[in-house]
Amino acid sequence: MKEPRKKKPINVEIGARIKQCRTACCLTQEQLSDHLDVTTQYISDLERGVTGASLTTIISLCRILETSADYMLMGKAPDPATRFTELMDRFTTSQQRKILDILEDIDSLLSLQEDTKAP
Repeated sequence: MKEPRKKKPINVEIGARIKQCRTACCLTQEQLSDHLDVTTQYISDLERGVTGASLTTIISLCRILETSADYMLMGKAPDPATRFTELMDRFTTSQQRKILDILEDIDSLLSLQEDTKAP
């Protein structure tokens, strides 16, 4: 009888991050498998660290789950400025201007709140 393969610690770590990102995106294993065009069993195996993902699969997972390869592979969360830039790059110039206007309004509101707290 063939002995079960030992899970590699790196696959277990990456699998846990895949599951964390999937649930944060409110996706089921079935929905994620549909996006990747793989079986639900494959997603389950990835998340449990039974199998490792190819580079192509990691890239697709990062896009679908809106996370960085740094986080997916090494657990390093991107700094806020990098994440902001990544998000802004998805928008047109016109949309970016509107977002910046909203952020400036938020900044003004936060400054007003801090001014009212000062003695």
